[in-house]
Amino acid sequence: MSATGAQAAATGGAVTEDERDPRHHAQKIRHMLDDITTHAREDVDRVTDPRAKVLFETTTETLNGLMKVYDDFDLKKREAWG
Repeated sequence: MSATGAQAAATGGAVTEDERDPRHHAQKIRHMLDDITTHAREDVDRVTDPRAKVLFETTTETLNGLMKVYDDFDLKKREAWG
C-alpha cells in the first residue's frame, strides 16, 4: 500500500490537508528526483562503457533542469504558477 493509501486508511479514508496541497507532492517528487540524480552521477564513475557514461551524465543534467522547475513551483517563482 502506498504511503498515501496508508494515511487515508489511518484517517478513515479522509484526505489530510498536506495531501491536498500540491506543494507537498511536488516536494516529495523533487526529493525522489534528487535521489535519482545522485545515483546517476555516482554511476558515471562506476561504469566503463562511454555510452553509459554519456547516458548517466545526460540523465543528471536533465533531472537538474527538472528539479529547478520543481523548486520554482515550490517558491512560486514562475508567473504561470500564479
